[in-house]
This record gives sequence, structure tokens and C-alpha cells, in this order.
Amino acid sequence: MSFLRDAPQVVPKLPVVLEDAQIVNVIGREVFCSYVPGDTGPAFMRLIEKTFGSDITTRTWESMRKCAAA
Repeated sequence: MSFLRDAPQVVPKLPVVLEDAQIVNVIGREVFCSYVPGDTGPAFMRLIEKTFGSDITTRTWESMRKCAAA
């Protein structure tokens, strides 16, 4: 899950796909992605930055679960 500093002015037509990564939903400042790790590195980060820029924070679902439990 990724968090944008500001909600995008325009949400791209979904899904947005790059290699084995895709943006499947955008709700406000929250960006939901799915990906399969591959040999070309973190394709999902390239996809998010290409789509929304670099002013974004990304956390795994495991990290999100730990934060929610704290």
C-alpha cells in the first residue's frame, strides 16, 4: 500500500500495469498495488513513481498489520 502526500488531481484509468506490477485502486491518497517480485527489481516502485511521482511512502501489508496491532 502506498500513501501520496496529496490526492491526485486525476486518477489514471485502472489498472495501470508495468511488468508484473499493477495499480488496482486509488482512494484519496491511498494507492493499492499488486505485484509478483521478479528479476528486474522493484517494478511496483517504478510503476508508482512513474504514475504519481516520488513524493510517496510505501509499506507492505505485513508492515501495515504490525502498525495496526501496535
